[in-house]
Amino acid sequence: MVAEMKLKFIGITAIVLVSVITLGCVESQSSAPSINYNPTNIKEFSIVNDGEVMRLFFFLENSQGQNTIGDGEANLQIKDSANKTVFTQQFNFRAIEFVDYQFILTGQKMGKAYEWRLNQKDITKGISKTGT
Repeated sequence: MVAEMKLKFIGITAIVLVSVITLGCVESQSSAPSINYNPTNIKEFSIVNDGEVMRLFFFLENSQGQNTIGDGEANLQIKDSANKTVFTQQFNFRAIEFVDYQFILTGQKMGKAYEWRLNQKDITKGISKTGT
């Protein structure tokens, strides 16, 4: 299974391809999702700027649209507005690495998400039609 998500911000497009191994979900933690279905899709992908570091995270969902976790491989490509690749990254992730996410202001739980960080200095400067 391959899912693709696109996110545009400040003239940069991020494309994430995530392959999830359908070996089932791991419920080694008490806060793991209560439904044990194989991941089928990326429910949400977001990038949050935190100074010079970007926090990237995604949620997986099962065929019933419920939040779940899984093992897989992610491929990240960031392109500028001229469609030139300015950053690529490939890595494996494991179900046990997903963490509980919640809205900071309200404390409302969002489910399990996989998060990683990227230093903005690691992204090659690209061309933008809307700014620097």
